[in-house]
Amino acid sequence: MIPTTQHLDLIINRWHDLHDALAPSGGRAAWPPTGLLITYLRQLEDAESQRAARDGSGTGEHAAPLVIDVLDTMRAVEAALVTLADQIAAQIQRPSMSHAPRDWPPTDRARRDQRADEDAADPRRWRYIGQRTAPYAAAWLAARLEAIPGPFGPLPETEAARIARVAAGAAERILGALGEAQRAAKVARPCHCTGTLYVYGGGGTTPYVRCDTCGWTQTAATAAA
Repeated sequence: MIPTTQHLDLIINRWHDLHDALAPSGGRAAWPPTGLLITYLRQLEDAESQRAARDGSGTGEHAAPLVIDVLDTMRAVEAALVTLADQIAAQIQRPSMSHAPRDWPPTDRARRDQRADEDAADPRRWRYIGQRTAPYAAAWLAARLEAIPGPFGPLPETEAARIARVAAGAAERILGALGEAQRAAKVARPCHCTGTLYVYGGGGTTPYVRCDTCGWTQTAATAAA
């Protein structure tokens, strides 16, 4: 099982890649991937789709452009992480120290007010205004999981579990938007044994085609050789 902090690190470290993908020159590898075998299978799949459309069985829907997909991912991930940080901070973050009453002696009041100002400005505090980005929220949540000292109470186990779920989902969505998630695509053309073919790839692995019936397997690299 992947540690939650690893998911949070991925969010922090790959956020700039999402920004890069928003540029017209940015992008990700096509799916299914290219290669002689994959291209051939994709052409067969496209032909089947066109036939289905002519028969009236197609949905007529098209995938959203990459930029829209990436932008939606960034908005959703940021909203989820910032909202989670808001809710957890409301539970465990200690209110900042109050200023001294006016009837305190001047020296004592000045010392107390200075401490109160420093406490309120503590950079370890979660802010409800200002810096509220996904990487910042991920870093703050990671610090709470690691119990780094600060103006906080202990993190309940239920909230640690919430962080784990949100971080895992956010990391998966980011990898998906960047085209790096493990994925599979069904090929319309059947195998020679009449079984169903699937294209597998992503996550840094070499794409390959495999039959779910006879087990015939071939990689894109093999097909291109």
